[in-house]
Amino acid sequence: MSVVVGVIDEREARVFGAVLLEQRRVMRRLVGDYVFERALCAVTAEQRAEYEALTLLGWCRATTATAVTRAVALEAGRVPDRFVRDVVVSGFGMVLRTLWRILMTNSSDEALVRRAATLYSKTVDKGTLVVTEHTPGLVVLDVRGWPELDDLDIVALAAGVEGALEAAGRVEVRVTSHRTEHGAQLTADTGRPSSMPPPPPPRS
Repeated sequence: MSVVVGVIDEREARVFGAVLLEQRRVMRRLVGDYVFERALCAVTAEQRAEYEALTLLGWCRATTATAVTRAVALEAGRVPDRFVRDVVVSGFGMVLRTLWRILMTNSSDEALVRRAATLYSKTVDKGTLVVTEHTPGLVVLDVRGWPELDDLDIVALAAGVEGALEAAGRVEVRVTSHRTEHGAQLTADTGRPSSMPPPPPPRS
């Protein structure tokens, strides 16, 4: 993935398969298999085929992933924004504690900020994540190069930051977000280290 100043990247953004597979597991747990399968009937045949073909190391269009998550929320009678947050915080946190656990070995503010761009590029293949402000307990991150992202994508990105901080053992985390000309801006109150260690990854 690359971003060149003055060049518009017209590719569709894609999300890493391992992240979406964990989110799918979380959604099925939250709403049940019956509701989940009914929701898949609400998206297009093309989107359903792409989503059902997810693999651990593959990629899926963000528009497809968002359409499915929105459909599941609506089928379950949930508010999409809140549902997306619950799914992403839980799902992304699990991916970080398992597949990418080596990236979470140091939970200091400085280490987490340094890893932000790496975690973003491993999750989404369009745009960049840039730290624009960093003070003790606060970090501001700009998503650039993805201006067409869905409102639920912005919610998911903010929830991903929250999930990453919680996976690193933080509590009382708060992340806010808003759309910008080039993507979105995320502002995170990084909370404080928990007195309890983060939960261990599940046994394989």
